[in-house]
Amino acid sequence: MPFQRKRSALVLGEEDVEFLQKLAASRTEPYSKVKRAKLLLAYARGESISSIARNERTNRPLVERCVDKALAGGIMTALRDLPRSGRPPVITDEDKAWVIHLACCQPSVYGYAAERWTLAQLARHIRAQAVANGHPSLTRMGKSGLHHILARAEIKAHKTAYYLERRDSEFEEKMAQVLVVYKEVQPAREGGEQGRHPVLSYDEKPGLQAIANVAPDLAPVSGKYVAWGRDHEYQRHGTLSLLAGIDLYDGHVLGLVRDRHRS
Repeated sequence: MPFQRKRSALVLGEEDVEFLQKLAASRTEPYSKVKRAKLLLAYARGESISSIARNERTNRPLVERCVDKALAGGIMTALRDLPRSGRPPVITDEDKAWVIHLACCQPSVYGYAAERWTLAQLARHIRAQAVANGHPSLTRMGKSGLHHILARAEIKAHKTAYYLERRDSEFEEKMAQVLVVYKEVQPAREGGEQGRHPVLSYDEKPGLQAIANVAPDLAPVSGKYVAWGRDHEYQRHGTLSLLAGIDLYDGHVLGLVRDRHRS
């Protein structure tokens, strides 16, 4: 009695056959997709499960799973891997919280001379102190894993961002006085009237570096220079102080540049 299949035949259209043949001959697609395309083509030609497994050097259960998925959901379903739960995470949320806490502390707190952590130094400290602090899964922490944890938390422990702290206890009072002056000038400007006394808004920038180029700038050239080119060397001419004020009534700007900054 001839062998009869228990499974249904896999009927493929011309487009499906052409797609699977192209996929089976591909050298850029993932190996798993190429292998499954060959299995489906062989089964569609009428080959048995055993012969397919033997010719493709694989096992029967793998061929059966691929064919069953194609019969149930089509060839695209058979070519894809179903989502898996994956291996449970080794590094827990508590471990990550401890790493972030260390990154937010200065190295001097733990006896180091450095002012800021580097990834390598922080990774070494984590490996050395992981067991003592109840985080044994971090004993093999490396720079890449540490970078991933800190990047997810948007923390850059090796950088310094500057800010301006308000140390003037009378800042609020002084700010109110300045705003009142601007408010008093506004009606006069809108009415075209000049006050009895000029009102200047003044600021200063001392210690500006006066530098000069030692070579001319190079203009952009298509295919070679995409922006202006400038020699990295420069000549120092000391420092200057920029003193500037603006008349709040007529908008006239008074600018002064001096070698020295004296009241």
